[in-house]
Amino acid sequence: MQTWRCLFLLTFVMTLGCIVGDQLTTITIQPDGSTDVVTWRSNQHSTSTGDDAVRELAEYKARFEQQNGDEFNHIRRADGEIIQSVWLRENAPFANVIKARLPSAESLEKYFSNPPEDAQFSMVGTFRQDGLQRKLTIRIHVPADQTGKSSATSQSVSELLQESANGISQTRIAVANGTIIQAKGFIVASDGQSALLDVSNILNTLQSEGGNSEFWLLWKINQ
Repeated sequence: MQTWRCLFLLTFVMTLGCIVGDQLTTITIQPDGSTDVVTWRSNQHSTSTGDDAVRELAEYKARFEQQNGDEFNHIRRADGEIIQSVWLRENAPFANVIKARLPSAESLEKYFSNPPEDAQFSMVGTFRQDGLQRKLTIRIHVPADQTGKSSATSQSVSELLQESANGISQTRIAVANGTIIQAKGFIVASDGQSALLDVSNILNTLQSEGGNSEFWLLWKINQ
């Protein structure tokens, strides 16, 4: 489903065969728009068995060591730099960490935008400065015939819990030297320094707004 594909781009899920596990990506935005991206992965394992599992795990390990997975390519498409990629656990279930740098506001905008050649949906990120205020906006367009197929509210509590048990994936945006004052599509931390991407809210908003929606974080630089 294209709605889910769009959200997969937002949460930076890298699908390699049937490898699953937990992931936390923290995106720290500086006042000038330059950004640090750190992704932690743990309990990365194959849901297959036998030779298929051996092959999938070997492919996963090779791609990580060659910095050739979707997430590495995502950074490079945004004119970013891979600073470090290291194993925390080299045997399945794998654990690793990737640290990357987006050098400018333009690079940040590319990071939150899908490639121009992908006509199946549209996602455009923009970063704006106005005095002490900063705003990151993510505009998403999904074809109308796709928006009714992915509603978080249609899932039961047990289904949502099962999804979390299968693997946790979270994206946190932190603002350096700032406090978030407004958000849509995010759950803001109590201290206002960071916010989690709210996938359920985004899915339901896309559905209710006909597949054309904007999500944003607005923050103020601390003096």
